[in-house]
Amino acid sequence: FAAYLRGIGVAPGDRVVGYLPNIGETVVAFLAAASLGAVWAVCNPDLAVGGVTARLGQLEPTVLVVVDGTVYGGKRHDKRAEIAEIRSAFPTLTATVVVPRLGVEVPDTTSWAEATSAAAELDVTAVAFDHPLWVLFSSGTTGTPKGIVHGHGGVLLEHVKYLSLQLDLRPLRQDAAHHLGIGLVVFHIMHDAPAVGGVRRPVFFRHQPGGRARAPARQLQHEGGALAFDAARAQRAA
Repeated sequence: FAAYLRGIGVAPGDRVVGYLPNIGETVVAFLAAASLGAVWAVCNPDLAVGGVTARLGQLEPTVLVVVDGTVYGGKRHDKRAEIAEIRSAFPTLTATVVVPRLGVEVPDTTSWAEATSAAAELDVTAVAFDHPLWVLFSSGTTGTPKGIVHGHGGVLLEHVKYLSLQLDLRPLRQDAAHHLGIGLVVFHIMHDAPAVGGVRRPVFFRHQPGGRARAPARQLQHEGGALAFDAARAQRAA
């Protein structure tokens, strides 16, 4: 995906944004953008269109990565109408990439399969310590959501400290399971877990927390321990 972004002209400082749930492709899109020095931000598809545009529109994004729909509680939710509305609000877009979840067609877009088809070596662009990595947003309860910019160096140091000292992640000892909203900081902390050698398999839940989502969490615990995150705290599940 990094080769695709580079090929369409994405450069350091450009904004690559996602309208994506808690899935592996979201992590891939972020890592690809970061490798080019692009700035990442993401909103979950369960957020109303107005909430998405109020946040991501501030960044004047170059590339938008979306899912064609979601499945929640056994129900399929087609997101093509929302995608069209979001795209119309972002006049700076040069490309929209679609990750298939429902298998429906989204006009005038690039498929995830096409965008990830190149067999290219990863070419990482060096950036300054304080170069923007991603933008998280405030809740918006007191007005327009406020963007909070996080830099590469600060994020890495803070996350390594948090994961190794506060959560006690250790090399090849645990899996990490997560079912938080994708716009929250804990989701982003998961990306740096390999930096402390403490995660064999990051696990991203795309179902509702509870019900079927509990089964893989129990399986992780059975196989030797998991780090389970919830909305109130991060707790060890042994």
